Amino acid sequence: MSARLEGGGGIYVNTDWRTYPFLYPLFNQQFIQRNLIIWKKGSILNAGNWYRYCYELIIFGTNGDSKRTFYAGERDFWDIPLNEACIAKRSHQSQKPLELIEKIVKN
Repeated sequence: MSARLEGGGGIYVNTDWRTYPFLYPLFNQQFIQRNLIIWKKGSILNAGNWYRYCYELIIFGTNGDSKRTFYAGERDFWDIPLNEACIAKRSHQSQKPLELIEKIVKN
């Protein structure tokens, strides 16, 4: 990872339970991890070995000291469905719904 983020800037990294243990130490070499957000995708059938994957992890951090720029009551559990329209129109297999991207940019 390369820290090319302005001082105090925020960064969000989508991952899953398999990759998080490897990303955690790398992320913390460059950024300060502030939270781990759970994004509940909904009931769309996703692949899975034993259980169907219905969530992703989003690592949230900052580059140095930072002041919160979003509502103080914001939760670390985001229930934003990955709906059929998003899946039908996607151009990439891990494309995210617009509502999720808007929330990240707004925050």
